[in-house]
Amino acid sequence: MTKQKTLSIINITLATMLALASIALFVYYLVAGDPNKRIPSCLFSLALAILPYVLQLLFRRKFSNVMLLLYFAYVILSAYVGSAVGVYKMNTWYDKIMHFLSGYIACYVGLIIATRTVSKKAHPWFVLLVCIMFSFSCACVWEIIEYSCDTLLGTTMQGPHIVDGVPLVTDTMLDMLVAFVGILLYTLQYIIHIRTHKNLLIDYTIHDWELHTPISFSLNQKDSD
Repeated sequence: MTKQKTLSIINITLATMLALASIALFVYYLVAGDPNKRIPSCLFSLALAILPYVLQLLFRRKFSNVMLLLYFAYVILSAYVGSAVGVYKMNTWYDKIMHFLSGYIACYVGLIIATRTVSKKAHPWFVLLVCIMFSFSCACVWEIIEYSCDTLLGTTMQGPHIVDGVPLVTDTMLDMLVAFVGILLYTLQYIIHIRTHKNLLIDYTIHDWELHTPISFSLNQKDSD
């Protein structure tokens, strides 16, 4: 069995498990009661479980298996475990872990976007800049969403409005800082990849994407290119 086939089976398994777990939790909350209003999170997790495959049918284009694996891993940990199960409320540190992972994973999405849109002769350091800026943009947009929901809908996505006299902006800055740590980890991994030409998932991600798109791309170029 090829690696691509194995990854495809893993992704389908994760999507099925997420969908079934979301339905089961939805039914549980309906029967046992939902004082914490987690039913919408269950429905949201269910929608996210099938979303990639619906998009593939609509656009007739397969997503990268690596991208799908990162997607399902993050959705399970954030939307299902964090929101639907309620771990965000149980442990405040869990939210920071998710922001760290989002900063790291968004860099991979930025890498895929770069390999899909820029010239194959683009300098590797420019590609790294695209990855970093894309991840930063995602972190910024998410904090805007949290602030907007808290302001307009009365939610507490950023936590209580005031905690011991500390305003909401503290949560926002901490979220962006831990996302930045994730970006730094990816940057270190990328630089080691460029200098040593070791795979470190970078080349594998690009190769995996090339299997689903006609555009070719390589980061293992000399600085003089």
